[in-house]
Amino acid sequence: MSHPTDVNMLQDVEYGKDHPAQKLDVYLPSAGVALESATVVFIHGGAWRAEDKADHKGLALSILNHSRCPVIVINYQLSPRKETDGPAVHHPKHALDVLSALVFIQEHGSTKLGIPRPTLDNIYLVGHSCGAHMITSIVLDAQSDLYPIHTPSTLLANIKGAFISGGLYDIDLLLKKFPTYSDFIQGAFGKLPSYKEVSPVHFKLREGTSLRWLVAHSKGDLLVNEEQAEVMWDHLWELYDDEAAHKHIMADWERLKLNHHEMLRDDEYPAMVAQFVLGTLKKQGARS
Repeated sequence: MSHPTDVNMLQDVEYGKDHPAQKLDVYLPSAGVALESATVVFIHGGAWRAEDKADHKGLALSILNHSRCPVIVINYQLSPRKETDGPAVHHPKHALDVLSALVFIQEHGSTKLGIPRPTLDNIYLVGHSCGAHMITSIVLDAQSDLYPIHTPSTLLANIKGAFISGGLYDIDLLLKKFPTYSDFIQGAFGKLPSYKEVSPVHFKLREGTSLRWLVAHSKGDLLVNEEQAEVMWDHLWELYDDEAAHKHIMADWERLKLNHHEMLRDDEYPAMVAQFVLGTLKKQGARS
């Protein structure tokens, strides 16, 4: 991956006090480098129970290099691998942490993170694997009393794009293809007769949602099958009328070639993210 040589970094910034995991890292271009007017926020995967923001420093630096946008990587509470490892962490706790981080970024990004205020008006979410599930859970509406996620309208208005890759969108369908995944699914959601209520392919649009989507999948992904991307793509098209869908929804499951984790270490991934962000900004500029 290509990395910038001079970067300002803020590490382990607390966005909450409820759990030690509620921290984020910020990557900013050095002084004198012209910023693009968007902020990129990456939500990592790891089956809701693994990975850390530090694992994705290289990716963050490469997105920064390609886009010249501030990049933020979020940590969130993880589910324990075994019951003996600690108290259960079930959905929507992971997503609520991410939502808290996004609200913190929106409210304090200019004063505590050094991000220019106008740049925070254009937030682009990038989520991989279960990170893509969290993004769709925050932006869309499960309309569920059991799993409430109340995304502020002011935040929704500032989320201009979602780049989701290798995502888990239909949990029941995923378990039919990969029955052994029941271990981490139960760790993240509990043991349920059906996971329809926590699957984004059944969620609705929230009022005030106007972002653009890019649903990405790698041809080389052996851990999540392409059908997950296809059903999410189909569902998004059902949520919009034809004219809006053509404008708001894109898909790409040809450009990425590597396996589920390896794709994040290939320069093609951050290049795609940057192209999506900068292309959307250009379209916004053409409309304004």
